[in-house]
Amino acid sequence: MALLGITIGDEPFPHLLFHCRLPYSRWETVSIAFVEDFASFADDFSRAMRQLESVPAEHRTDNLQAVTHAEGDRRVFNQRWSDFMDHYGVKPSTNNPGMRHENGSVEKSHDLIYKTLDQLLRLRGSRNFASRTDYEMFLQGVIDRRNWWRSNTTAAGQR
Repeated sequence: MALLGITIGDEPFPHLLFHCRLPYSRWETVSIAFVEDFASFADDFSRAMRQLESVPAEHRTDNLQAVTHAEGDRRVFNQRWSDFMDHYGVKPSTNNPGMRHENGSVEKSHDLIYKTLDQLLRLRGSRNFASRTDYEMFLQGVIDRRNWWRSNTTAAGQR
């Protein structure tokens, strides 16, 4: 997100975006994160599932190298993540290292949400927000519109 140049009160706002997307319905959500570690990944996943009001049968991630490096030991992270997924009754899966195409639907959606945000910020005329709350409301508005369009056009058979 650094390349988007988001500021809060004219001060740089360095952050990451946790983007969760269901590949078939294309439902999605985002949340702000500041580090890639187990705690923030688990918190953001939990938040996404609360918004969804359900859990998928399977949750696929990329290889999570940044997260596992932050945890210091891949086996420790994998066990913690497996236990966390068990708590939700979700089967975890990952793509193989260096094989982004194995998760293509989700990887492409990350690219598209980034480009969408960039374009909407250009139309807005400013990348500055008065507060973090204002920025979060902007993000949620973008996601709400995307999810509304998908659910209404799919339900109406307009695909």
